[in-house]
Amino acid sequence: MFFFWREDCELPALSLKKFASQIELQSVHIRTKEKEDSSIHYKLELLFQDTDDTFAGHFLHAHMEDHKVKEITLMG
Repeated sequence: MFFFWREDCELPALSLKKFASQIELQSVHIRTKEKEDSSIHYKLELLFQDTDDTFAGHFLHAHMEDHKVKEITLMG
């Protein structure tokens, strides 16, 4: 079983299931562009926040392009 440790705070560790249940999607940004070969290139940015302050007020930012995760970072 996996646990997410929340260092430097007094919050208890979370199981993967508990952690996932507390993540909420806050916004979605999608950009598309048709390529010369008629395929579609896209960029997708997702912002997530948790309901138990695991991210200490920050957002989890995920950036994807054409089915590939480019970056996942904390923001704010």
